[in-house]
Amino acid sequence: MMRAVQVLAILPLVAFAAARERLSFDAATNSAPAAAAYIAPENLVLYRMRYPDGSYREFEHNFDNPDILYSVGGWRGRVKGRRIFVRSGKNLEGGRAEFVFDRGRLVSFSQKGKTIEFPYDAPRPLAGTVPPYHFGEEWMTDPVAVKKAAQGKRRAVVDAKVMKVYKGKWKGSGRFRWPFPNPNENGCLYASFALLSCFLFFAGRRWLNVLGGGLFLASCIALIATASRGSILALGVGLVPVMALKAKTLFRSKSAWILAALVVAAAVGWFFTHDARLFTRGFKGASTWSNDIRIDMWRAAPKMMAEAPGGWNFAHVGRAYMDWYQPLEIVAMPGSLMNEHLTRLVGHGWAGRYGYLLAWFAGIGLLALVAWRTKNAVTLGMWLMFAVAGWFNPVFARTSLWYVPWTSAGICLFWKPWRGLRPLWLASVAGGAALASAVVCVAIYLAGSGSSPRGYPVRADGHRVFVKGMNPSVWIVDDCKALGGYLACKEIRGWYAAHPRTTSLGYVRDVKDLPDGVHRLVLAGQAGDDWLRIVSSSPDARKNLPKEVVFITPPFPPSALPQGLLASCKVTFAVGEFVAQYDSEYDKPPPWVRIVPGMELYLPGWMELAVGL
Repeated sequence: MMRAVQVLAILPLVAFAAARERLSFDAATNSAPAAAAYIAPENLVLYRMRYPDGSYREFEHNFDNPDILYSVGGWRGRVKGRRIFVRSGKNLEGGRAEFVFDRGRLVSFSQKGKTIEFPYDAPRPLAGTVPPYHFGEEWMTDPVAVKKAAQGKRRAVVDAKVMKVYKGKWKGSGRFRWPFPNPNENGCLYASFALLSCFLFFAGRRWLNVLGGGLFLASCIALIATASRGSILALGVGLVPVMALKAKTLFRSKSAWILAALVVAAAVGWFFTHDARLFTRGFKGASTWSNDIRIDMWRAAPKMMAEAPGGWNFAHVGRAYMDWYQPLEIVAMPGSLMNEHLTRLVGHGWAGRYGYLLAWFAGIGLLALVAWRTKNAVTLGMWLMFAVAGWFNPVFARTSLWYVPWTSAGICLFWKPWRGLRPLWLASVAGGAALASAVVCVAIYLAGSGSSPRGYPVRADGHRVFVKGMNPSVWIVDDCKALGGYLACKEIRGWYAAHPRTTSLGYVRDVKDLPDGVHRLVLAGQAGDDWLRIVSSSPDARKNLPKEVVFITPPFPPSALPQGLLASCKVTFAVGEFVAQYDSEYDKPPPWVRIVPGMELYLPGWMELAVGL
């Protein structure tokens, strides 16, 4: 009896697997364009192959090779430049088929040795492609991680598959990648070891001098192999006070001259055996992006601080830069400003910014005082190196990189630097640090509060962003999906650049962050459902309804809206054609429902709906 039940349970699965798969069109006899392929804006991971009747097949990235796509039923694809090549599974009715798409349009269909080519300018469902998205140094290819990052709640957790892609980013670059995947983090580590070895080199005993020199040479060779320009510069800055206080000793030391010659020889040898462009481009095949994006971030930092007196939220700084300050033609989301100091200054409010600067200035000033009194500047050089390395790369987030600087501080305590310190000296250091911090804060504010080249101001206040005024008549709640994901704020900025007379606008990512007294409320995707739940459960919310409400591709049909809401507010309900065709309710929609032809979850031109045009 049990065996019979198992057979009956397995039979449907066998029948399903053996069933022929049918296309929703006959490409062999239909001369009209058969399908379109594009990256679905509502999910950055999936490529979507759309058939004329609205049905579709989704392809996922192969994490071992992001250019390879796969789908159920043995379907495979690959991305090559602007073209997408798709091959069906063996079980397709009529035989295996092959599709070729160019910039989202089907250009050829092949089956049974016959190839049908379609004119490129023939009408298709709207297609679009976007460049890869970055999150810090990590490739954000995990949908859950993308969602967490987009919400700005905390730094996304990278799973094993994503980390595999991340590590593969540096393969073949010629840069040393141990013990960390990121060569810049390794560079900071080896620069720290090089400075730490100076304690041994100046210890006074021959065997310690030899040991320290050997560690310094090995660390410098490893540092050069990482091709981390910021770390090499940081080591040079850290060695300046060390060499200044030990100038006579180093000049007379044969060991020091031999060591310097070996380091130079190692650098020259490395240059002769590797591509010199590693130092001019960051890593092989990256053009000038590594330099250009840093410079643009640093230029934007003062304005980001001036326009957000309370800070942009430390975990959200990279996203804030991409949303509101990055050039519109660039699509890249860094997890920070590629500068640890600016990231923290932008992330915190003015009080936190002043405190951060005060801590660094006071710490460096105190270490300089200790170095002057003890004639040993290794600890001072160590922290100067760490500060400079943090200026070029996000190295502070790697907790283990802090161990060596704090170890040097612990070693410094053996000289008991507090002995003989006069209160006047400490007061001078504290006063100088406080004054320097205040001067820097004022300079940043003056630099960032000037006229905006984009023609409109942006202001951040907590989780709210104000565009062109602090009393906006329009508020948008973005679910980080329906409005184009990471591109939503770029579309807002592009709209204001093209329509400078548009009214002010407020932007939030959670309906709980909305202020009272909203005149026109725009709810994207899931935000519409969240808002309706609050309104249905809160009498106060029902008393404070907006005058106009716009739902953009909500997860419910028009009939789900309460009649009381329709009687109290002016409602606009916008969905794409491919969404509407699955529900007969849209066959004869009321006048307040808009169906956008050729669209699905994402509606291009949604800003027109938002501002009421």
